[in-house]
Amino acid sequence: MKTPSNIVRGFAKGFTLIETLVVVSIVVLILALTAPSLYSTIKATKLTSSGDSVLGFLSEAQQMAVSSNVQVEVRFFKYQTPMSPASAFRSMQMFKINHDPISQGGNFTEVLQPVGDLVRLSAVTLTYPSLPASCITLCDDLGRQIDMATLPSNFYCIQIDPYTGKMRTYRPGQN
Repeated sequence: MKTPSNIVRGFAKGFTLIETLVVVSIVVLILALTAPSLYSTIKATKLTSSGDSVLGFLSEAQQMAVSSNVQVEVRFFKYQTPMSPASAFRSMQMFKINHDPISQGGNFTEVLQPVGDLVRLSAVTLTYPSLPASCITLCDDLGRQIDMATLPSNFYCIQIDPYTGKMRTYRPGQN
């Protein structure tokens, strides 16, 4: 025979609707509070990845120039995307410079031989001021022209020593 204490014990095996709604609302609240920081972390990771890619590409060009004893150029290409109307440097390619042995009127011609494919930088804009600065800066693709006055707080800078060719990186907040 069922007593009232057995009946109450039978209902205590599950969660009530109120308890389930409270747990789900707490989980949604925690996700809502952490989503902005996760988004900025993902953007910073993409920026670091693109900066390391450019640094590796420039190092590869230096190594190829030394090992092959030829001049190597890295060219950055400027174009617009449908997502960002501002024209900015968003891709790069490496070229070997071969001197044509046939001189034309005492002048040698240079032939650019592409090495590899065009490398696109994802979600970043590449800026570099004049050559004396010897500095390349990557930042998030903000859809506008970037200069030193409008540089965002999160960027990746590659400084190239014009005499030794040694490259150093700089990120704000990191030593």
